[in-house]
Amino acid sequence: MALVQDLCARLRIPNEFRDLALIVARFHGHCHRIAELRPATVLQTLERLDAFRRPDRFEQFLLACEADARGRAGLEDREEVRLQPSPVDRAQAGHDRADPNATHVP
Repeated sequence: MALVQDLCARLRIPNEFRDLALIVARFHGHCHRIAELRPATVLQTLERLDAFRRPDRFEQFLLACEADARGRAGLEDREEVRLQPSPVDRAQAGHDRADPNATHVP
């Protein structure tokens, strides 16, 4: 963790990115072993990641964990490594459709 903090300070990385780097460094191992963890440990990890209040940052965390896993020899093209749906998958599933009740302001 100190290495990440020192690097971010030396390069003057914005706090938002520094914080993401710190949680990835600390919790990426949990993400890779999620199937082995007890439910209480998973919940505690999600709480420490602030996943419920900051879902956008949690998505960034998952993307970084996916990139970490794909960077390991032999895992580059395995679908099991994919931790979150791609934008195309979300669009196909209808997640990105506009809300028909939303008001449009030109």
